[in-house]
Amino acid sequence: MLPSDYARMGWRQGELAIDEDGNEVEGGDPMAVAWCLDGAIQAAYADSQTFDRSAMFNAVERILAERGELPAEPVGVDGHTRPAGRWNDEAGRSQREVVAVLETAERRIRLR
Repeated sequence: MLPSDYARMGWRQGELAIDEDGNEVEGGDPMAVAWCLDGAIQAAYADSQTFDRSAMFNAVERILAERGELPAEPVGVDGHTRPAGRWNDEAGRSQREVVAVLETAERRIRLR
């Protein structure tokens, strides 16, 4: 499965992933049922390891930069190590937006 598939199945803000009881888990945890953008990329990588995870993150961040939506805060703010994670957690963000960015990134790095 691709990162967009995970985000489509279940999406989160504030944690990488959660299980069915709402407990925070790692993105690649098999008990996860909902993922943030970062967690979805981690889950897809853990599932198959058939793509370059860094290339995926870089593609997402290029897309956000092109759209003028890449968060400007220093890396590590709010516990996120990637700007894309902070973008995922911004107020008003939707699952549909996250899935669309992931799908565009997947096409750019030829996963779709």
